[in-house]
Amino acid sequence: MIDLAILNGRHVAIVADSWWRAEQAAWQLDVKWMRTEADAASSAALSTRLLDALVADDPYEHLVEGDVDAALDDPAASIVEAAYQVPFVAHACMEPLNATVLLRDDGTAEAWVPSQGSINIRVGVGTGMGWAGVEPSAITCNVTMNGGAFGRRSDQDVVTEAAYLAARHPGRPVKLIWSREEDVARGLFRSHAAARLRAALDADGLPVAYDARVAAQSVIQSVAARNLPLNPGADGDRLTTEGLEKAHYAIPARRVRSRNVASHMPIGLWRSNGYAFNTFFSECFVDECAAAAGADPLGYRRMLLRDRPRHLAVLERAATLAGWGTPMAPRRGRGIAIEDCYQSVVAQVAEVTVAPDGEVRIDHVYCAVDVGTVINPDAVVAQMEGGIVFGATTALMSAITVEDGAVVESNFHDFPVQRIANAPRVTVAIIDSPLAPGGAGEPGVVPVAAAIGNAIFAATGRRLRTLPFARTDTVGVRRTRSVLSGTAPAT
Repeated sequence: MIDLAILNGRHVAIVADSWWRAEQAAWQLDVKWMRTEADAASSAALSTRLLDALVADDPYEHLVEGDVDAALDDPAASIVEAAYQVPFVAHACMEPLNATVLLRDDGTAEAWVPSQGSINIRVGVGTGMGWAGVEPSAITCNVTMNGGAFGRRSDQDVVTEAAYLAARHPGRPVKLIWSREEDVARGLFRSHAAARLRAALDADGLPVAYDARVAAQSVIQSVAARNLPLNPGADGDRLTTEGLEKAHYAIPARRVRSRNVASHMPIGLWRSNGYAFNTFFSECFVDECAAAAGADPLGYRRMLLRDRPRHLAVLERAATLAGWGTPMAPRRGRGIAIEDCYQSVVAQVAEVTVAPDGEVRIDHVYCAVDVGTVINPDAVVAQMEGGIVFGATTALMSAITVEDGAVVESNFHDFPVQRIANAPRVTVAIIDSPLAPGGAGEPGVVPVAAAIGNAIFAATGRRLRTLPFARTDTVGVRRTRSVLSGTAPAT
């Protein structure tokens, strides 16, 4: 038995007695899609829109402390300015997205979903069935183990689709599985983003003013539009700017602003959200300020953290673990980064080797973290290790590109992920703390891209401001080869 279903005019589904039969039948379909104005979209055009937004009028002001403009206009100040950019990226969970839903003849329903929330399952089943006479209280939700989630399984899309199909086949469970190609090309992405950062340095090289402006697509608005009966608006999305505030640094005047840049790309929650790109922007920028001041990056941060003993202790522990200041061989470098996120403080030092052809290898990442009171130390270490590998993969290799309105990448051959054989060594130290427990699931991701970028600068003298580094010019040539898996040829 094969059933062809059209979902909301936007999706085509095949129901068969096995996933393989359904998948093969789906590939045989010749679907005619209506054209839209998004069909001409490309990564280059979307990038231009981001950069235009950085200089557009009337940005949303998230934070204003002190007179930033006066400090930037002071002729005695040294001005440091830099622009950064990151692409869309996918979650690439190892377990394909899936959901199983059963509509029984007695009007009850049951779902089995590897989800990040049972409420999302219940709402998704109800939406997909149009409630189909099923009361919310009559829906049984079974949350199964997640084979990777990273925010992707907090949405209702796969549950809604499975429920819609189950309503067409009452009395039999329907299991929907997305192929890897569908997950990569038609999933929910982390927004692309661009930022322009400026600082005014005093005679000692320390910042007296810091001005950060970021352009990205509002994830809160995107998620709410799909899952909630309300529209919170795009301006003032706090997830767009998290990681830019740098409140732990001693800077007298600071300002953080944003612009929402909407697109046809569906975006969603992604492990550490705005911190994932904003800490890359801001912590690389701190290194640029240190270089302009002729200061060591570690010593520079010590000065900026002089009023923050908790942060300073984490920074010092990471530096000690890495043997900061000891000599390194040519084309090897260390980079450091620190962030305050999820009520935790995490600092990392990355050691990298850059080959003469520009290939980057991450040799070791040292991590110190203060997550407050620790309940399970092994779990904290595991989360840091996993987050570091996840963040390093994204920093080095991950990019979703768009041509003619569609995603170019489709599977792990062109959206590669970290391989065990090439994983960096990771050392984690947990700081003893009497504070309340903080987050551990996301902080490991946050500083690693900046630490790697700063290490590349230390090794080569070249400042890379665009992710992923595998597609960045490190030795004067454009590169597309994955620096971890080595599965595609260099160009």
